[in-house]
Amino acid sequence: MSEKDISPIQVSFKHSPPKDLTSFNTAFKCAILFNQPHYSISYKTSDLNLRTAKADASINNYLLQQVNERTKGINIPGKKFVRDVESLIKDGLPTGIAGV
Repeated sequence: MSEKDISPIQVSFKHSPPKDLTSFNTAFKCAILFNQPHYSISYKTSDLNLRTAKADASINNYLLQQVNERTKGINIPGKKFVRDVESLIKDGLPTGIAGV
């Protein structure tokens, strides 16, 4: 995808290591950690900031339009949490569950 070959600097897996690590070493060619809290593949930031070999403004514009169309009409109120808590308190006060 870029003009430079990039490789991970570390990969992590939640599961225990298999008896034979040959396929892992061949595939990743970097530090491989097992029994980790999450799965991850880490790259150098400089590699992630590389431009794609054939960056195309029209493809970028198309993808941005798709995102805008798919997210149009999605409304996430910024104060929803506050309203939900207020509602729970108001509902709970008469019952004695909530107190001030």
